[in-house]
Amino acid sequence: MIALLLAGAVFAREIGLDEALRLAAAGNAEVRAAEMAERAEEARALAVATRFLPTFSATGSALWWNAPLEAAVVDPAACAGLDAAMQPLCEQFLQGLADEPVLLREANTRQLEVRAVQPLTGLWSVAEGHRARRALARAAGADLDDTRSSVQVRVTEAWLLGLRTRALAEVADEGVAAIEAALARAEAFHAAGVIGETDVLQARLALARARLDARRARAGARSADRLLGILVGEEDVQPAPLAAAEPPPAPGALSADLAERARHRPDVEALRARVDAARAQVAVARAALLPQVAVVGSWTKNQGLGSFSAATESYVGLGLTWDAWAWGRRWAELRAARFDAARAEAGLRGLEAGAVVEAEAALSDAELAREAWETHRDEVELARANLDLARARYEAHAIPMTDLLEAQALFARARAEEVGAWHDALLALARVQDALGLPVDPLRGLSAGETAP
Repeated sequence: MIALLLAGAVFAREIGLDEALRLAAAGNAEVRAAEMAERAEEARALAVATRFLPTFSATGSALWWNAPLEAAVVDPAACAGLDAAMQPLCEQFLQGLADEPVLLREANTRQLEVRAVQPLTGLWSVAEGHRARRALARAAGADLDDTRSSVQVRVTEAWLLGLRTRALAEVADEGVAAIEAALARAEAFHAAGVIGETDVLQARLALARARLDARRARAGARSADRLLGILVGEEDVQPAPLAAAEPPPAPGALSADLAERARHRPDVEALRARVDAARAQVAVARAALLPQVAVVGSWTKNQGLGSFSAATESYVGLGLTWDAWAWGRRWAELRAARFDAARAEAGLRGLEAGAVVEAEAALSDAELAREAWETHRDEVELARANLDLARARYEAHAIPMTDLLEAQALFARARAEEVGAWHDALLALARVQDALGLPVDPLRGLSAGETAP
C-alpha cells in the first residue's frame, strides 16, 4: 500500500497555480453548472423577445361523414296569395327546385385556416417581461463570475495547502535527520562513558515522534493533492514546488477604491440585476390590469362544405379580452410584485454595506497575516541561533540531551509556523481579491520563479 502511494506521488503531474486555475475554469463541475444556468436564462430571454412579433398558427381538418347533408329550400306556401294566373307558374317553378335539394355538406369535408395575431396593448407587458428576463440573464452571468471567483479561492487554498503540507514534510524530515545525528552522537558519547543511557533513550523517543510527524505530513500532502484534483477536474496532480524564501506581496495596494470595488463585485451585481428584474415584474403586473387588444387576421380554405360556403375566405380585425373582474386577483399580484421589489432593494442595500465591511475585514486579515509571517521569520532566525548554541554546548557536555532536543523542537516548530504563515498570507491575499471582485492571483508581485519559504 505504501509503495502504491509513493508511486502515485512520483507520477503525479506538477501544476502551477495559473494552470490549476485554468483547469478549474474549464473542468470544475460548479463552474459548468453556473455556465448552463446562464445559457438557460439567455434562452428564456430570447423566448420572451419572440412575443413582440405576430403569432402565426395553422388549423386543419379532414372529416368523413356517414352521408352528405342536403336540404330543400322550397316552401310551397310561398305561392299562396298570388293571383290565379301567377300561382300555377309559381308552383311549377318551385316544384322544379324541390326535385333538386341544396347540398349543405359533402360526405368528405376539408378545411384549413391560417391565423395571425399581433398584440397591441400586450406589447407593454412583453417589453417589461423581456426587461425582467434580460436582468435575470445578467444576474446569471454575475452568478457565474461569483462561482468562478469562489472556485478560484478554493483552488488557491487547496494548491497552497498541498504546497504547505509538502514544506511541512520537508521540515519534519529535516528534524528527523537532525535527531538522527544527535542520536548518533549520544550513542558515541554513551559508548565512551561520557553520558548515561537516559540521554540515548530520550533521543530515540524523540526520533520516533519525529518520524511519526513526518509520516503524518506526507499523508496530509496526499490528501491535499486529491482535493486539488477534485477542484480542477483532473486526477494525479500536485502543486509545482516554488523556489526560495521571499516576502508575500503586500495587500496595501488593494485598499484603493475598496468600497467602490466591493459594491460592484459579482454577487452584488447579481442581486442588483435581480432588483431590476423585480421592478420590471411590477410593470408586468400593472400591464395585466389593462384590456388586451390585438390585431387578428385569418385566411380559410374550405372544401366539401356545400353551396353556402366560400371556397376561400379571409378577414382582418381587432380582438379584445379583459378580465374586468377577477375578485382582486390582478391587484393582489401587483401588490405582491411591489413587495418582492421592495424586499430585493432592501437586500441589495444590506449586501452592499456588508460587502464593504467584508472587504475591509479581509484586507485587515491579510495585513495581519503578512505581519505574522514577518514575526515568524524572525523567530526562525532566533531559534536557529539557539539550536546552534545548544549543539555547541551539548558537544562540550555542558547541557543534557533534553536541552538539545528541546532546542531542536523549538527550531522545527518555528520553521513550521513560518511555512504556515507564508501560505496563510497568500491565502488571505486571495480572499481580499475575491472580496473586491478581482481575479484571484495571490502570487502576482513575486519575482520570476515565485518563491516560498
